[in-house]
Amino acid sequence: MNKKVLILIVIILISLPLFSAFNLSTELSLMNTLTIKESTGSDIAQSGNILFGLNSTGYKNVKADVGVNVGFYSLTTIPTISLDRLTIKARFPSFRVTLGKTRLDWGEGSLFNAGNVLFEDTAIDIPLLTTSPILDRQWLGAITIALTSFSFFEGALIIPETEKLSDLKGGIRYYNSEGDVKVDAGLSIRNNALTPHLSVLGNIGLDASLSASFDIPLTEDDPSSMKESLSISTSLFYVYSFLNQDSLSLTLEALYTPFSLDATNTLFLYPVVQYALSNGLSFSMRSIISPIDMSASVSASMGWNIFDGLQISALINTELGESGDSFTYNDVKVSIGLTSLF
Repeated sequence: MNKKVLILIVIILISLPLFSAFNLSTELSLMNTLTIKESTGSDIAQSGNILFGLNSTGYKNVKADVGVNVGFYSLTTIPTISLDRLTIKARFPSFRVTLGKTRLDWGEGSLFNAGNVLFEDTAIDIPLLTTSPILDRQWLGAITIALTSFSFFEGALIIPETEKLSDLKGGIRYYNSEGDVKVDAGLSIRNNALTPHLSVLGNIGLDASLSASFDIPLTEDDPSSMKESLSISTSLFYVYSFLNQDSLSLTLEALYTPFSLDATNTLFLYPVVQYALSNGLSFSMRSIISPIDMSASVSASMGWNIFDGLQISALINTELGESGDSFTYNDVKVSIGLTSLF
């Protein structure tokens, strides 16, 4: 997108709350990062970003949401400006419409989600350089038709970056959370294939989910390609609250592609351990692990809400593995910085 246009959007974001029923939020993050390299020495740099958010508040049935991100790096002189999100949601008596750059969360799973086929949430190369996974948003249109208070049909079209009609993706799904087990089932068209998916979520003393999807090719009769595309993801989540209001949360996600052509990439795990103290201090450790070749991407972080609107955070990230593994050791990144909300 043209930089002048994005700068104009930032100016509009700042000005609109003065004249309309909008709520402006600004998040400023600054991080100092030390990169320790084994062969070429160490580097240090400062980076940061400003996220301007604008949400409509004046209308009950219409919600607008705009987010513009300005990123900068001390080793470059030109900041990067990007449109983080741009969404209008309208609620009609029997259905809802969503249009813009946003995200739909089909299926179950925070990182590995075989059910979210339109967004293809089965990638392992997501860097663990923040306190949570950064998942992409896309240009789309969606219609949600409510069946009951707990169930609905939803249809969506994803606008391709290539702008070619042949690259258009779309799908429909049925969602029901009426009983003890939540069910999400659908059918999508993408990459010249039909992709059915099914996700279930229930509680067995802890929240547990299972999702699966596979491709049915529309342009070839090779049954092996359908088998190779099978993806299965699962997740377990548990939170324990202590009497002193501290909390411990445990998450384990897994991605299994049993018929993948690359035997070393058939199984990945994503464990997360988080401990939050009542005084605003929190610790977490996350990792993407390949049990097949025993390599991993590992991240440990600490955050402290010093007072309202200001958080200090520290993070260490590295990859463990040898050349040819799913993850290869290159360096260790140590970051510390501040985040301010205003």
